[in-house]
Amino acid sequence: SVTGKPVIPPVWAFGPWISANEWDSQSKVMEQLEQIRKYDIPTSVIVLEAWSDEETFYVFNDAVYTSQEGDWVPKLSDFKFTGRWPDPKGMADAIHNDGMKLMLWQIPVLRSSVNGNEQLSRDKSYAIKKGYVIRNSDGSPYLMPQNTWFGNSLLVDFTNYDASQWFLNKRRYLLEEIGIDGFKTDGGEFVWGRNTTADNGLSGIALRNIYPDIYAQAYFDYSRKIVPDAITFSRAGGAAMQNHPICWIGDQRSTSEAFRDAILATQSASMSGIPFVAWDI
Repeated sequence: SVTGKPVIPPVWAFGPWISANEWDSQSKVMEQLEQIRKYDIPTSVIVLEAWSDEETFYVFNDAVYTSQEGDWVPKLSDFKFTGRWPDPKGMADAIHNDGMKLMLWQIPVLRSSVNGNEQLSRDKSYAIKKGYVIRNSDGSPYLMPQNTWFGNSLLVDFTNYDASQWFLNKRRYLLEEIGIDGFKTDGGEFVWGRNTTADNGLSGIALRNIYPDIYAQAYFDYSRKIVPDAITFSRAGGAAMQNHPICWIGDQRSTSEAFRDAILATQSASMSGIPFVAWDI
């Protein structure tokens, strides 16, 4: 009653999902589709993780394009697709024609670049200039701790509506033109320190606990405006996680102990008002 009743996912979300980090090219995805047909494997959703350039996280790997200013809103026609993903739209259509849905992996950061991506550099400069990132108490941009996942990256401030829309608009063509059905909103547990501050005035521990919900909710609400039955699929969350309705309990090993832990975590989430929970098998 305080944080919101659970949102009911669409019917298609209740079938078996498949995903693998190794599916890092269109040819591997098409091979999976062939195997699904050949062996009549029930499948409702394919989640692609290793699809992007691993820098901007909104451009398909190996796509050729001209770098633009930081306020750029990409369109499908801006890209020439080559290499590992020669026809993302055709791939999405093939997945849909086989009765499945397609989701793409995301992370809420402006990465500390490893390859010197020019578009990422422009996006980061623009975000800092506009105040679109989480800050330290002195107003300087907050950088995630160096020895953590995506260390030294900037963290998008989803409490700032303009920042949220700027970040998500760069992904609009994925929903609107390629036709994906939602996002795996990974991460979110990235706010450390008592002095981190957001645009809405939250700071420290309070910001850490609420950030993953604000992040995933922004993706969910944005996606639903374009694709009415779109969903998000999150690992981190807080007291409002049921409003962006599906979560999974985190990566685990293929052991009996990990399976037991997954059952316990699922029960715990359900008793906490988060009923739509999955785990890796």
